[in-house]
Amino acid sequence: MRRKFRTELFPGKRERVVVCCASVHRSSCLKYCLFVVIRFVNEAAKCLEDEIIENPVAGDIGMVFGTGFAPFRGGPFRYLDQVGVTQYVDLMNGLADKYGPQFEPCDLLKDYAKSGKKFHGK
Repeated sequence: MRRKFRTELFPGKRERVVVCCASVHRSSCLKYCLFVVIRFVNEAAKCLEDEIIENPVAGDIGMVFGTGFAPFRGGPFRYLDQVGVTQYVDLMNGLADKYGPQFEPCDLLKDYAKSGKKFHGK
């Protein structure tokens, strides 16, 4: 099996350093990617809460085409419906307890979790 290599230029350094992609532990990489997605989805819900976007459909389309949100997930609101808002809020609360208030779910997500409501109907 061939290893994939890439070169990086570190800030403040003039030399390039060869980094082996296989040397990065996959689970830690996935964990940090999950942290980004969790906050990204929460921000989308805040936009709906603050009426920056009209409805979940517009939010999903805008996020997929505008920011590159994973199209196979259908957008952040479709993703929340698939995962379950209650489970998502529980995950965010756990992360907020462990890592700080930046993972605190917005009020809209908390309300949807309490009521069992979905963003895209039934």
